[in-house]
Formats: sequence, structure tokens, C-alpha cells
Amino acid sequence: MSSYLKAGKKTSLIKHKNQTKKHLKRFYKALHALDLVAQAMIMSGVAITENNVEEEALKHMNRPIDAMEKKILLSKVTEVYDKIGIETNKYEEGDNDRQHSKLPRGESEVGEE
Repeated sequence: MSSYLKAGKKTSLIKHKNQTKKHLKRFYKALHALDLVAQAMIMSGVAITENNVEEEALKHMNRPIDAMEKKILLSKVTEVYDKIGIETNKYEEGDNDRQHSKLPRGESEVGEE
């Protein structure tokens, strides 16, 4: 391999490494921002459910959240609720959807007849 090819390969590896480093920095910055939003949502005192997490997050962020951010926020809030002993598998009145239920998929809370 000539020195010209080696130099080109080395510069492409350095470029790829720098891109990966920037990508990881953006990722961890976004995770930190979601952590702050989750803390603010918990401190607000509103019960966070799967149905209202997007509206509550919008109050604390300047942009809407996507599906992955919604899952991350729900897991962070559920983790804190579990630590302080708040049950998160209860239904709201008139709500037919399960909220953070601990039941495995396919199982229902009502016994089959």
C-alpha cells in the first residue's frame, strides 16, 4: 500500500471517529435534557400517564417529543414512582387503556370466564 493510500485511509478513520464522538455527545445531551424534563414533570405534581405524557412534556420543553423520547420519559417517571411507592397500574376514570401495567402482554386484569 502506498503512503498516499495510507494517508487517505487514516484521514477517513479520523473523520469517522470525530463523527461518532459528535453523535454520542448529542445523544447524551438529549438524555440529560429528558432527565431534567422528567424531574420537572414529577415536581409539578401531575399524575403522569401514557395518555398525558406528551402534553406534560410540552409544558417543559420547547418542542414536541417523539415516540422514543416518550418511552424514555415514561420509564424515568415510572422508575421514580416505584422508588417512592406510587402505584402506576391504576386506571383513570373513563379510561380503557392500561397505564404502565405490570402485567405481561396478552394477560388481562379480569379473569377469563
